[in-house]
Amino acid sequence: MTTEDLMSKSTKLRIVFAAAGVAPEWDLKDIILGMMQFMVIKLMGLALIFMLPQIALWFPTYIYGQ
Repeated sequence: MTTEDLMSKSTKLRIVFAAAGVAPEWDLKDIILGMMQFMVIKLMGLALIFMLPQIALWFPTYIYGQ
């Protein structure tokens, strides 16, 4: 779990708008497109866990057994 996962959507939007205010030469579209690569990676990981749930379950099985 990343710090971004712990923030609410309104907090994330405030951070994006704050970043746009700090660097006025950057367009809001550029900031959002810069974040998209990380969001795609997170969605790919989530899809992988949905397709192969044993990936997420191997460690608890290892620790606690069947």
